[in-house]
Amino acid sequence: MKVSCDFVWKGEKDRRLSVYRPCACGVCTANRKGVGYLSFSDEDGNGFTIWIQREQVFRKLRSALRRL
Repeated sequence: MKVSCDFVWKGEKDRRLSVYRPCACGVCTANRKGVGYLSFSDEDGNGFTIWIQREQVFRKLRSALRRL
């Protein structure tokens, strides 16, 4: 069974729905491996993050979200 690479959290407010690259410091990727992540949060700080493991998927998501 594959391990899930998504999680729901409460914290940062008003994060725009987008794909992001992990920061260079390595903190983001210490426990999660991937080329980037899809993330969003509302005005109350309720959000989600889904890690993306393949570059092709990251690029397709980025392209699709730019069209919104």
